Amino acid sequence: KELSWEERLDAMLAKASELEKEVKSLDTEEVNKKAAKVTAMKEIKKAAKIVEVKVKEEAKAKKAAKVKAELIAKKEAKAREEMKTKEQARAKEEAKAKEAKVKEQAKVKEEAKVKEE
Repeated sequence: KELSWEERLDAMLAKASELEKEVKSLDTEEVNKKAAKVTAMKEIKKAAKIVEVKVKEEAKAKKAAKVKAELIAKKEAKAREEMKTKEQARAKEEAKAKEAKVKEQAKVKEEAKVKEE
């Protein structure tokens, strides 16, 4: 047999009243504990997010510092190589000049010998 709408409404109101009593009977301390727990979890999530952001920023800064250090090292190596090349070129020039001087002295000696004879 199907209930009339009035009977259904009465049943719903009775159920609502029952639920209302159940909610009122809940221990407010327990509800507060659960609310505090939820708040704590939210705070932990927020703190974890902040830490995650800071860790990412720190990693980015470390990477930038590493790239900068590598760039400086490359520039220093290039400068050392250039100095070495310049030093080698200067040494070659000195050797050429010395050789030319020795040849010139030999030529002068030879000329002096020829003049003596």
